[in-house]
Amino acid sequence: MSFTGVFGEIIGLVVGLYVANSIPSWNIPVIIPDRYLLYLPYANAAIIGTFFIKVFMYISPWYRLKMIFEMMSQLIGIFSIYMLLKIFPFDFTPINRVHINGVLQFAFAIALIALCIAFLVTLVRFITGKST
Repeated sequence: MSFTGVFGEIIGLVVGLYVANSIPSWNIPVIIPDRYLLYLPYANAAIIGTFFIKVFMYISPWYRLKMIFEMMSQLIGIFSIYMLLKIFPFDFTPINRVHINGVLQFAFAIALIALCIAFLVTLVRFITGKST
């Protein structure tokens, strides 16, 4: 992992933190109801946790320690998407787009399954010690 890649990820996380916290001020309660404020602490914790894990992953000299940090990052993603599915802070019914709710929930469920598979693959890589 190069320094520019880590720097880019950190910039992305800072922008994500800003966007996640500024969404309530966008005044679009039709699509983003008050339930979003229930999800916001989980989103902030996930973004901040991922920030620190990515920094530790970059400065870590050992492959297995990097794999542990990668698994921690994936677990944070799994938890964040699970809470997003549980709270589901979006509602497209007021604009007559009810099907978007189902599509988003399906997409989040697929992302959750993909992250679980990625976690298992990383776990196998950690146990076997293979880097590819």
